[in-house]
Amino acid sequence: MDQKRQALLYLNRRGSASAQVCDDCGYVSTCPNCHLPVTFHADSLRLICHHCNWRQAVPAICAQCTSPNLKLLGVGTKRVEAEILRLFPEARIARLDRDSATLKHLKDTLKKLDRGLLDIVIGTQMIAKGLDLPAVDVVGVISADTLLFLPDFTATERTFQLLNQVAGRAGRGDRPGHVYVQTYSPTHPAITTAAIHNYHEFVATELAERSALRYPPFTYLLHLETSQSSSAAAQRQATELAQKLRRVRGLEIIGPAPAFLETIANHYRWTITVKSPRRPPLVEIAQQLAGTSWIVDLDPINLL
Repeated sequence: MDQKRQALLYLNRRGSASAQVCDDCGYVSTCPNCHLPVTFHADSLRLICHHCNWRQAVPAICAQCTSPNLKLLGVGTKRVEAEILRLFPEARIARLDRDSATLKHLKDTLKKLDRGLLDIVIGTQMIAKGLDLPAVDVVGVISADTLLFLPDFTATERTFQLLNQVAGRAGRGDRPGHVYVQTYSPTHPAITTAAIHNYHEFVATELAERSALRYPPFTYLLHLETSQSSSAAAQRQATELAQKLRRVRGLEIIGPAPAFLETIANHYRWTITVKSPRRPPLVEIAQQLAGTSWIVDLDPINLL
């Protein structure tokens, strides 16, 4: 700060804590509509669902066992902001995420960064791309594993891309930059190759794994999703379609299974993934399902 240099801290999670948990019975506070853990936001003292925007004042006792021993787990951008303020009370700090980034706040923050009026910026993917700031010497990536271990065939690729994008914000001026990555997997290919900007080594490793598991570009994919008012109805519809698809020669059917986010706004989602060495059979299935209740994604960019 004394040298008028700047730092960016990246974390792919909003809020102050990712879950509220009862220390006695283990109950996790969840959204009644989506049945997913809600995120604690310290500035509003609310538990918020990031999928349907359901909100609730922070309860004083556990909804399951009435114990007052509730604790907050995990970390978000607001929690990081609070910790940085505690550690560096003199620092000029800004946060950029979906909760804070009105157009005016975004413009003001970028203007202050450019003029050297900020020392540390904390944010989500908003700070990962496109910023050309000569005074940024240090970039920190917090919890890089949050993307790395998503249940999706593109998770490794997306982690590598993100680390390269974030790292590219440091050292764009007259000084070398330093990038620090917090991870439980320091030997993972996405981490090691991104650390040395070795795109060719990453691609070779990633393509070998996708070939072994029969994922693009070595096969074609069709992702199918149904959304129903009850879990039983969604499962029944997905099971019936999967049985029909398994009668088609040359297709590999994965599922049916609950979606990664199974429930959103009181609707239950089940999915089927279809693999084929040829694209025409998948196009035919997509055409047959057009206009039905199925959500059809041919050549999906991810399976989440």
